[in-house]
Amino acid sequence: MASTQVLWPLTAAAWLWANSLTGQTSTGSTAADRIAFTRLNTYALEVGEPGVAVVRDSAAWWTLWQYFGHEYRSQWDAPLPDSIATPPPVDFGRNMIVLVRPAGRWGCDGHAIASIEFQGQVLRVVLGPDHPPEKWSLICDPEVGTPVDAVVLERDTREAEFVAGRPDYAVPKRARWWTPPSIEAALDTGQSALKLLSWRRLTRDSTLPFSDLRRLAVAAAAQVGPGLGLLGNPRVRSSVELLTILRSVPRARELLFRLHAYAVARDQRADTASLEVIIDGLRRGGDHPDLAYLLVRNMTVQKNEPLLRSLHYVVQGDSAACSVALKAYASRWPVRREILGSAPGTAYELLRCPEASPRAGRETPHVQLVHFCGTTFRVRNSLPVAADVEWEVADSGEGGRLTVPPRGRAPYSEVFLTTRHRGVLRLYRDGGLIQIQGNNGPPCPIPPDTTRTPAPVARLFFPEDIKRFVVPTGDTVRYYRRLVRVVFYDTTGGDQVRRAVRQWRAAIVAGGPYPSPYILRVPDPGPKEGAFDSLLARLRDEPGVQDVYPLAVAEPIARR
Repeated sequence: MASTQVLWPLTAAAWLWANSLTGQTSTGSTAADRIAFTRLNTYALEVGEPGVAVVRDSAAWWTLWQYFGHEYRSQWDAPLPDSIATPPPVDFGRNMIVLVRPAGRWGCDGHAIASIEFQGQVLRVVLGPDHPPEKWSLICDPEVGTPVDAVVLERDTREAEFVAGRPDYAVPKRARWWTPPSIEAALDTGQSALKLLSWRRLTRDSTLPFSDLRRLAVAAAAQVGPGLGLLGNPRVRSSVELLTILRSVPRARELLFRLHAYAVARDQRADTASLEVIIDGLRRGGDHPDLAYLLVRNMTVQKNEPLLRSLHYVVQGDSAACSVALKAYASRWPVRREILGSAPGTAYELLRCPEASPRAGRETPHVQLVHFCGTTFRVRNSLPVAADVEWEVADSGEGGRLTVPPRGRAPYSEVFLTTRHRGVLRLYRDGGLIQIQGNNGPPCPIPPDTTRTPAPVARLFFPEDIKRFVVPTGDTVRYYRRLVRVVFYDTTGGDQVRRAVRQWRAAIVAGGPYPSPYILRVPDPGPKEGAFDSLLARLRDEPGVQDVYPLAVAEPIARR
């Protein structure tokens, strides 16, 4: 009884505080043994299983919303949400939250908490209305769509006891909402809130081992869980293997084609499933003649009849690519093939290609386009005479003429051609198309800045430097804590040196010029040997750094 009397002033204060915020209090909150509370807006908290909980710190409160907060997407099939609902702010220095996700079929207003009151050394949380819902009232599914009831009350260290206001009201068990997601839970064939959480969180985790990401991809392909989140994972998007596994998931085929079409087409050992996706991407539209050329020369495609036939139908309109595909096909299987299901000898399928220019077929090997980088190409001429060619960038209006010198005594001569627009480049000679080449390769590298970084005249022995030293265990020499000697590789550019100095928040005080060693003044790590060693290790890990050496103070210290 003494505890009730002590807490009564706090209860009254809480009642005034609750009314000042929202004007909502629990029914009968004027009773001396009841505690006033304020309901929170939790419409965007989508917890999938019943439970009760008391939250006394902000970390648990934020984790709950990160796990179960509603996700907002600009498009329904976007792999990643644009945002996740955030929790209402609560001052956990003074308050705490009581949470209930009902388990029974009661009303949809979410008011599962009827009252909270003192009872000895516990807080008694009464759940459910004191009368059953009316027949005409809305009923919520106990597993889907039931809102979480959350109330804020004054902070109290006593244990909370959850009881039913009516005998027929089911009191949920203690919540397991904070159980961390796991691969095992995600691969469970059943349905649970933890499984849904695991698919929501783990599929976006790019730090997962590749083997775990592969297990998730295989499970998503088997419809064990939703695979959409995997398509937003950077490691999944960069992996041909994982995107191929996910090819049955909407948008996975589009990503595989858009991000990896050329890499797959070049790979002579590419998986037939990934090649099928790329060929299907050609069929779906878009001008990719350079990609078709790569595919018809891929040995995996040439050795696989379904792939080669499928590709042949895609490139029938391109005389050059079609001829290469037909030649590869005809060398292995009949060009004239009986259609399955027809009467013998009555229906045949004939593979054909449009007629190519004789001049183009004859001169293609002699004048050739080779993509160099970015929008730059090599135009090679293996003829003994100069070659006049014309070129254009598809769908850009850009084009021009070019004369490539004769090969001379070399196998070929070449000139470089750089276009303003990025796109498919078509090469013509005497009015005939002789080659189509894409510029899908990497951008041209930026030349490194080799400008030498100047260094001031050496002024090492400032009083503040001498006073700050560290003595390694078992050594007799003092080392400057703020001065170090850094040696960069000869290949390290001047811009990289300056970037490293800025990143370390250091200053060049002597040494150089680049690529000679520099002496840098760095932030003071403190007098402890471990901190100083950690500083040296961090500096050595910087790209472009060959080694880092400590500088010794001139005079040794005496042994004890």
